Amino acid sequence: RFNARRGPALRQAVECLEQAVALDPGFADAHAWLADTYFFLSVFAQQPPAEFIRRARAAVDRALAADPASAHALYVRAIIQVAADGDYVRAARTWERALELDPRTTMARGNRGLWLYGFAYGDWERADAELRLAIEEDPLNATLHATRGMCLVQAGRAEEAVAETRRALEIDRESFVGWWAHLMALAWADRFQEAIAAAD
Repeated sequence: RFNARRGPALRQAVECLEQAVALDPGFADAHAWLADTYFFLSVFAQQPPAEFIRRARAAVDRALAADPASAHALYVRAIIQVAADGDYVRAARTWERALELDPRTTMARGNRGLWLYGFAYGDWERADAELRLAIEEDPLNATLHATRGMCLVQAGRAEEAVAETRRALEIDRESFVGWWAHLMALAWADRFQEAIAAAD
């Protein structure tokens, strides 16, 4: 839950996950979640990003050593390949493998939409289509709704983004990424007083 909220809650996620892998070093999913959390700590600049990317890579390697079929670990590797390495071709293959192993890994699908189709290729319509598929599968995932809101902002569909990020907050009022995306959507929709209130 801490991981899903993003922002400052990621530090609490790290504490929980580090305890989990200390208790069970072979717990592949805990290593995968730890990699995921370290990566997003780099995104939210909690410390110098290079350090968290290094930790994320190491945690992915440990997850895949414990379970080579970990779809979660593979999709975190794919995000790193896009965001840190700029290797879009390899990332596309890694995401494809993750979704072959587990087609219902909705965060893999959602992050592929945002990071690969959106940020890497600038194809925001395709990114939105991927996020809608993920949300159909996992409609109560606040992080996916917030992520789709960010995608809609980039696609120039700010009012739709406001509605989507509001859905994220209806699901989880404590979601940092939900509030952050909602603020961004309101600002791009020229609803500045509402954006200031969201920032508070």
